Amino acid sequence: GPMIWGPAVSARNGHRVFSRGMSLRGELVRYDERSAHFDPYLQGISAEMLDFSRDGRYVAYVSFPDGVLWRADRDGSGLMQLTKPPFYPRMPRWSPDGSQIIFTDNSQSGVDKIYVVSSQGGTPQRLVPDDDGPQSDQGWSPDGKEVVYCTIPSFSIANWSAVKVEVRIFDLVTRKTITLPHRPGGFVSPRWSPDGLHIAGLPFKQ
Repeated sequence: GPMIWGPAVSARNGHRVFSRGMSLRGELVRYDERSAHFDPYLQGISAEMLDFSRDGRYVAYVSFPDGVLWRADRDGSGLMQLTKPPFYPRMPRWSPDGSQIIFTDNSQSGVDKIYVVSSQGGTPQRLVPDDDGPQSDQGWSPDGKEVVYCTIPSFSIANWSAVKVEVRIFDLVTRKTITLPHRPGGFVSPRWSPDGLHIAGLPFKQ
C-alpha cells in the first residue's frame, strides 16, 4: 500500500478507520539548453541518482521510492534489474570499462558500506569488507584499478565523529587500503582528475 499514512479517524460506528495514504513519486527530466527548460527523460520515469557509462551507451539509476538499481540502454531499452530490497543503492558509479557498478547502501547494518555488482547482473558484494566504519562518496580511478571513498556516514544510522572523516583509496588488485594525508577537519567528496594524478575534495564542515 501507500508509503505514508496520515492521521487515522475512526468511523462513528467503530467498524472502520479512515486515513489518507500517499505514495511519493518523482519525474526524471533533463535540461535542454536550446529550449531553456526541462523535458522528461526516459518517459519521465520516477528515478534518481543517474550515472552514465563512460562510453555513453548505458545508464544506471535508482527507481524512486522503491530504491531498486536498474541498468538500461541510453534510450531506456534493455532494462535489467541489478538489486532488490532491502538494498537501497545510493550514488551508483560505473567502472571505466562498464563491467561493474559500485554504490553505497546501509540496509545491512545501518552503516554506509560500498558494494559492487556486475553490470550484467548478479549478487552485490562488499567492496571493502575489512573496513567496519562508514564508507560513501565513492569513485573509480581513471584506469579502474582503484576506488576512492570517504568515511563520512552520509546515510548511516549510527553515532560518528567528525575527527574520523578520512579519504581512502582501495586497490582492487592488492586488496589494500591507504589513507590520504589528513587535513584539519577532514575533507569530503573526493574526485579523481582525468589523468589519475590528483584527487580534489571539499573541506568538511560539521
